[in-house]
Amino acid sequence: MKFAIIDESGRLYDPNDRVLVFTAVLVNSLVNLDKIIPTARKHLPRKTTLAEIKFSTTGDKTKTRVLRALSKKDLTIFVLIINKEGRKIIDNPDNYSLLVANLLNKINSKYSTVDHVIIDKHFS
Repeated sequence: MKFAIIDESGRLYDPNDRVLVFTAVLVNSLVNLDKIIPTARKHLPRKTTLAEIKFSTTGDKTKTRVLRALSKKDLTIFVLIINKEGRKIIDNPDNYSLLVANLLNKINSKYSTVDHVIIDKHFS
């Protein structure tokens, strides 16, 4: 796989988020991946203006559209799930990068050909 696209769900510092999920989508090509969300967004009501589609606040139909589109792609998904047990994790670059590194280590143990890593803009 050539590309690993990483994003997280949940907030490190929020004790009400019981779990924190880091996901990496591995693909050989980024071609047409950028069309999945805009296509799903076209089906949202006109009054909805979202900069980003969040699965925690998105309806089931939108989730289904996105997941069906992803299922048609040649990709591999890695997931790192952290059970926070009601605790806060300090939201800083060190902790964030530690979790990303843990996920990348899992990926590298299976695929040694990841050339590019694209990480959410959390600290940039």
